[in-house]
Order: sequence, then C-alpha cells, then structure tokens
Amino acid sequence: MSETSFSFLKKRKEKYTKKLNLINKDIRKLSLFRLLSFLSFFGSLFILYLYREYLIFLSFFGSASLLIFIFLLYKYNLLFNYSNRLESILELIKREILRSNLQLNELYRNDPLIDEAENSHYWKDLGIFGKQGLYSYLDTTVTSGGNQLFIDELLQKDTPLFKNLKQKQTRIIEISGKKRLYWKLLYLMYETSSTGGYSKNNIKYSIESTTTIISNPKRTKILINILLFFGYSLSFILFILDKPGIWGAFFFIQIFIYLNNLKKRNKIIKKYVKYIEILNTLKIILKYLSKIQFQEPTLKEKLNTYTFKEISDLLSVVNRLDKKLSYREIPLPGFILNLFISLDYSIIKDIYDFEKMNKISIENLTSSVEFIDSLLPFCTTKFHQNSMEFPKITEEFTLSAIHVGHPLINTEKRVYNPLASQKKGEIVLITGSNMSGKTTFLRTIGINVLLANCGAPVCALNMVISPMKIFTSIKNEDSLSDGVSFFYSEVKKLSYILRESEKVNSIILIDEVLKGTNTRERLIATKSILQRLSEKSSFNYITTHDIEIAKENNKYILKHFTEVVENDKMGFDYLIRDGVITSGNALKILSIECPELKL
Repeated sequence: MSETSFSFLKKRKEKYTKKLNLINKDIRKLSLFRLLSFLSFFGSLFILYLYREYLIFLSFFGSASLLIFIFLLYKYNLLFNYSNRLESILELIKREILRSNLQLNELYRNDPLIDEAENSHYWKDLGIFGKQGLYSYLDTTVTSGGNQLFIDELLQKDTPLFKNLKQKQTRIIEISGKKRLYWKLLYLMYETSSTGGYSKNNIKYSIESTTTIISNPKRTKILINILLFFGYSLSFILFILDKPGIWGAFFFIQIFIYLNNLKKRNKIIKKYVKYIEILNTLKIILKYLSKIQFQEPTLKEKLNTYTFKEISDLLSVVNRLDKKLSYREIPLPGFILNLFISLDYSIIKDIYDFEKMNKISIENLTSSVEFIDSLLPFCTTKFHQNSMEFPKITEEFTLSAIHVGHPLINTEKRVYNPLASQKKGEIVLITGSNMSGKTTFLRTIGINVLLANCGAPVCALNMVISPMKIFTSIKNEDSLSDGVSFFYSEVKKLSYILRESEKVNSIILIDEVLKGTNTRERLIATKSILQRLSEKSSFNYITTHDIEIAKENNKYILKHFTEVVENDKMGFDYLIRDGVITSGNALKILSIECPELKL
C-alpha cells in the first residue's frame, strides 16, 4: 500500500464527508421552506377564489409565494446536484482506498467480453482478468468507448512499435506526473456513471433514435401551443364573464393535452434525463481540460481542440434543459408546468434540435472524453505505488532491470528478482522446487513487459526495454466439449508461438514444456523446441523439472528457485539463484501432508 495515496485519500474522505453533512442539512431546510411557499401559493389562490375583494393583496402574496417557491426550487436543485456529486466522490474514494490496499476481491467489478482468439491467449497465462487480475486493479474506466480502448491496449491488438510506445509513455508521464490533475480527471469521469463503472456508459448514444415516435417535434410543439393558446383564451373569457365552468373548460383542454402520449413521452424523457446528466458532466470535464495546456502532441490534438468559450457556447443549452428536466421530476410542479407551458413537448423539441445541430461536435467531444478515460487506468499504478517507475524505451532489442516484482502482490510480501540482459535467442532455463516461485517469476516478467508496452510505469528498478510481442504457455486447459486434451492444448500454443514469433521481436515465457506427456518423449521434444527458440529474435524464459536438459547443454543461462529449511521446517524465499536445482521437494511435501505414505 502506498502511504502517500492512502494519506491523500483519507484527507479527501474527511473533507467531503463534512461538506456532505452540511449540504444535507441545508437541503432539509430548503425542502421545508419550499413546501411552505408552495402551500402559500395555492392557499392564496383558493382564498382569492372565495374572497374577490382581496384581489390586489392576495395576488401580490400569491405571486411572491410563487417566486419564492421557484427560487427555492432552483437552490434545492443546485444543492441536490452538489450533494450527488459529493456522494459520487466519496464512493470513488472508497474504491480507491481498496485499490491502494490491493484488496482486489472487493475491487472486482466484472470481466469484459473479449474475443478468445489464439493471438490473445497470453491474457489467461498472465492472469490479466478475473478477481485477482491486472484488469480489475487498473480499471477506472466508466465509458464503453474508453473501456474498449483500454482493453485493446491490454490485449496488445497492435504490434508494439518504438515511436508509438514512446508517445504512449509520454502521455502517461504527463498526466500521472500531476497528481491533482489525475485525481480531478478521475472523479469527474466517475460522475458520468451512475453505477460507478460497473456498467460502462455509451456516451456516444444518439438522441435522434428516441424521437422517432414523435415524427416532427417542432410541428408538434407548434400545434400544442395553438391548443394551449385556445385554452388560455377560453379560460380568460370565462373568468371575465364569471362563469362557474371556468376550471372545467380550462382543464378539459390542458389535461387532454397532458395525457396524450404521456407513456411515450415518459419513455423518451427518461432517456433524456440520462443524456443531459452525461452532457452536464462532459461539459465540466471538457471545460477543465480546455484550461490545461498539454505538451504531448496527441493530448493537444485530442484535448485542446476546443477553447473554454467554444465549449461553454456549445453546451450552454444544457443548463436550461437540465433545469426543465429537474422541474419535471417533481410531480406537482411538473404537472402544473405541463398544463401551462407544455413542458414535455418543449423539452423534446429543445433536445432534438440541440442534438441535430451539434451531432458532429458532440461526437468529437465525447471521443476526447473516451480517450482520456482510456489513459487514466495506466496512471493508476503511479498514483497508488509511487515506487513504480517508467522504463527506458530503446529501439535496440533489449530487456533488463536491476530487479522486477509483481505489482499485484502487496509490498510487504513482494519479492524482487534481478532481470539480467541477454542476447537474442538466448534461453534462461529455470529449474526449481515445487511452489518455489518459478511460475510467478514468469508472470512477473510478462506483466511488467505488458505494462511497459502500454506506456505505463513498471514494478521494476532501472528497466530498459524495447517494444516486443508477448508469447506465453503457462496455463493450459483441456476441453471436454471441444475434445481437446491437456497435451494437445499445450501443443497448439507452442505451435502458435513458434509460428508467430518469426515475425516480430518477442519475449517467450513457457512454464514446464510439454508437462502433459511422458518423460522420454518430453525430453526429446523439449530439446527440439529449445533449439528452435534459440534461432529466433526473442528472449526466452523456460521453466522445467527436467534437470537432465539443463545439465547437458552449456548454452543455456541456468537459474533456479529452491526451498529454505530452517528448524526442520520448509519455507520459500522466492529468490532466483544461479545454476541448477540440486534436489526436489516433492517427497518432503508428500511426507508432511500424507504421513500415512511409506516414502
């Protein structure tokens, strides 16, 4: 856990909790005064109807009550929205505290639907997804577009290139280097999601598709206004003539208009509410981004396209629409406003016109927000684990570090091992006891190379790396439904690795070659596979229990992990050592766990 991030989050939590408590007190007071002013307004109308001699006084009192009610309603909506924002920030802080503590089980949302194609098999081997996966730890995305860009990076859909990798890293360095910028962007993005990122918002959602049940909103609004004008005129005439049918005549037309297409309008406006909420938050994000002068060319192109004034002008209508929608959400005022000014049809027309006139601009702006949303996950590790650092990217094919560790293991338990530089085609052959750390070491290398390929900081000291493709064969599974055995599953992976690694510089991580077959055939096949790997433009890390292979070829770089016995108790330090393991621990483990066996 990073004490810096934890301390930062703790202070923010205390600050926003105090603010929220004060705001909620003010909201309760406003609710009471709002109710009283509303009752005063209707009370004055009722008394006016009974006692016409007090017309001037009651008209003044009623008008004042109505104005006070509208003002209090406006203030209530402002405070209520602010309260929601504070609650959203506090929810985010709770999640980030879990992230800071590496409490991945509680942090876990869900796994994305991804194509299980052969070329992305390494995500299973490295444990990218799942409750304890890298995706769960990094994922801060709240938009569907941003999430897809983030996943594409993790799956390395494009071959890593030096120029692209340097650009990615420069972007991440610029954002993560400013803690307050990162934090502000994180919670502004979080506000766009009512589910806190459990489901991703499609902020490119088009309003146009929801207005098809009203063929022409503009013409419909004109027709409604004509009917309302007729209703107002009739009501005024009846009022002058002092006819008792005034209210019936008035409400007959207005209620008919209100009930017409009510179900359909509710369906449309329900979607509009979410759309305006998103636009409102996007406006805040985009205004904030417009004030930041980014240096990296892609960030400037994507995020500094529009000035503060251009964004304000474009989205100025959002405030007005937001107010109309907030009035409608309160049942009685919403009903009254629909009777007097046909609020629903006014909302539908305004949003329809806005979306139609600004569709391309809104799409460009939402693309910018999705872009920044996809970058924030790769800034997460630097925020929470300040010891993680950015590797040096070089064009020359190389990989080395003073030490590497697994970023998802708590710092108190994390073990660091050196990663020495090697030549193309060289094979690091790793032997070792059961449970001593061989497989975790392979995954540690793989995850750090993946983070480097994404432009993110790595859990390593002084890492030097060039762009490289990742190939792995660590976790193999049989499949009853497909009729694929454990051995055949591994052979398919190895075939893919040998074939595809011809095309690019790569790192190849294989855990126990052909462990699904007998010893004699495994030895023959393993020697052939290792020979083939040594001819490739790759760095190769292979674990094996077959000590014979390690002993008979002096071309391999030999490493091993072993158990540590202290006071007749077996343990592990998970440190890599030079040379070949001299003894196994399988019988020791069996004798401890199964004392009834005669070993």
